Amino acid sequence: MNKIFAFGLILLFISACGYTPASKQARKVVGNRLFVEVTVSLQDPENAVLIKDAARNAVLTRFHSSLVSKE
Repeated sequence: MNKIFAFGLILLFISACGYTPASKQARKVVGNRLFVEVTVSLQDPENAVLIKDAARNAVLTRFHSSLVSKE
C-alpha cells in the first residue's frame, strides 16, 4: 500500500508542476514582434554600435521574438 501511495504522490507532483520557460511567459506578455530602441550617449561613439547590437541580440535570444521597425 505504501508503494502505491508513494508512486501516486510522485506522479501527482510531476504532473502538477506546470513548469514553463521564462521566454514562453515573456512572449505571452510582450508578443512575438518587438521594437527595440537604444539611446546611447555620444561621449563614447566607438562602443555605441556594439552596445546597440548587444541589446538587440539579448532581446532576440531571451524572448525568441522577431524585431520589427518602429512603424
